[in-house]
Amino acid sequence: MSYTINTEYLGDVQVVENVRRTRLCAKINPDGTVIVATPLNTDTKDILRFLDSSVEQIMSVREKVLAKNGGRGAITFTPETEFHTRSHTLVFKRVAPGRLCGSQVTADAINVYYDSPEVFKQPQYQAFIHKTIDLALKIEAIAYLPQRTAQLAKAHGLSFHHVDIRNTKRQWGSCSTNGRICLNIQIMRLPDHLIDLVILHELTHTLHMDHSPAFYADLNRFLGGKHDQLHAELKTHSIWY
Repeated sequence: MSYTINTEYLGDVQVVENVRRTRLCAKINPDGTVIVATPLNTDTKDILRFLDSSVEQIMSVREKVLAKNGGRGAITFTPETEFHTRSHTLVFKRVAPGRLCGSQVTADAINVYYDSPEVFKQPQYQAFIHKTIDLALKIEAIAYLPQRTAQLAKAHGLSFHHVDIRNTKRQWGSCSTNGRICLNIQIMRLPDHLIDLVILHELTHTLHMDHSPAFYADLNRFLGGKHDQLHAELKTHSIWY
């Protein structure tokens, strides 16, 4: 028997029951989807507890699998590729053959230079483009996310210790027990209302360090009753690009 369950950080997880299996085991497909093999008639609560206890390990393995296979939804950039972040537009500029193929992030542009279309076939050049975009995303994140977190916290009577800005392929954000919130620079590729969803999710963890019904009740209240709608929309976006 096979069916699908939805999880907070791993998205849809396929559950495959096997009468011969005696314990739970997680596997990662090449596209990054997660499969959990379970004994027959394993309770969903037990599966969710297993995933919660193994989430960091699963995400670490999935990151390696996705990197090996190009990343789920990963873009192969060409000179014609259109790409925008919150404040920047990606611009490819051709230079004379043999000149340095560098990059420059300005107030509103991510300028990437190339001397021949052939360089786009090189994995190193594709990685270089991603690295340059990530620099722009980090600049945007540092300028926007801490102040937006403070605004939302004040609006909903919440408090936090600090906001860390990082680049990770594992999750949109996290919150420690001391109220230290970590936000992924990649959320700057999301529309404003989904950025707020991620921030409010982590802020709600300052009240509940779990994903209990009480956690979701408060989060849904902060989101004006739109959690399910917004969460479903967030699932259509990938941390990978």
